[in-house]
Amino acid sequence: MNETILRTLVLLLPGLWLGACGSDPKPTEQTEASPTPNTVATISLSNPSEFERIDEAVVLDLDALGVSAAGTYRVTSGAAALPSQGSDTDGDGAIDALLFLADFAPAETREFEIAAGDAAVAAPRAQAEVSVKEGGAWDGKVYKGGGFVKTDSVTLPPQYTDHSEYIR
Repeated sequence: MNETILRTLVLLLPGLWLGACGSDPKPTEQTEASPTPNTVATISLSNPSEFERIDEAVVLDLDALGVSAAGTYRVTSGAAALPSQGSDTDGDGAIDALLFLADFAPAETREFEIAAGDAAVAAPRAQAEVSVKEGGAWDGKVYKGGGFVKTDSVTLPPQYTDHSEYIR
């Protein structure tokens, strides 16, 4: 697993091409970062569109990468580590793919390195707050009176419906 496998993968997501090729990288005049010792694959992804693609989902089959689902993998592009996670694409309960998000400028091609190791952690991108009413009383299926108080969790009573005015 320590040798670099260069694959150009063609993924037929709308407009994003990901193709496979088994040749070793050829030296170029450009300075290229050398792969880390745990490199599993180096891939090149292209956006053939005339518009940018933000948070494009990239899903790589672990068998195609020649790796085990038991491991964790780190995805990098240049100096940036991208958050990634295993994915069960066929619903059998077993991780069979690696998923990460990538941004692409129009007509941009980017190089990604997949290596054995801990995945980068994503910064939170969503937030939810749950509040329940306290200080009132149930009148049939509607909670009347009281005020909302933040809570970390809630167990809904049997009379609750989506119009009970009990949570927000």
